[in-house]
Amino acid sequence: MLVRLAVLALLNPAFASMGSPETDIAQLAEKAGCTERDMEVGRYYISHSNLTAAIGRFGLVIKQCPTNSNVEEALAHLTKIYLAIGIYSEAQTAVAVLEHEFPSGHWTIVAEDALRAAGLEPSENEKSWISRAFKYPIQKL
Repeated sequence: MLVRLAVLALLNPAFASMGSPETDIAQLAEKAGCTERDMEVGRYYISHSNLTAAIGRFGLVIKQCPTNSNVEEALAHLTKIYLAIGIYSEAQTAVAVLEHEFPSGHWTIVAEDALRAAGLEPSENEKSWISRAFKYPIQKL
């Protein structure tokens, strides 16, 4: 994994910084590991019916790394959790964001099926924390 991160750091100028290459690679590895660790903890919380804690963990994944591959799964889990606790607007928003960010992804299909089974359709609430996590501020020139 470190070799893959090293290649990524060398080839992608977005990963370049003023620090040493070793520091950059270590930071990338830590960020990738942290996200996976948060996913594992979120799954654990779901399996033990601690849905509030699972929301927090999946929220960390989404807020810290909105472009990470784990985000799709996190949004799908959030859809199911919000449906289970009756916060339908958040579930609808999660699926709307999934459809926009990951249009043909496996987890998108899973979340869409869960939402439609509940008799709901995707609808983005722009005031939702999920929606805001994927909005980037427009820079003024």
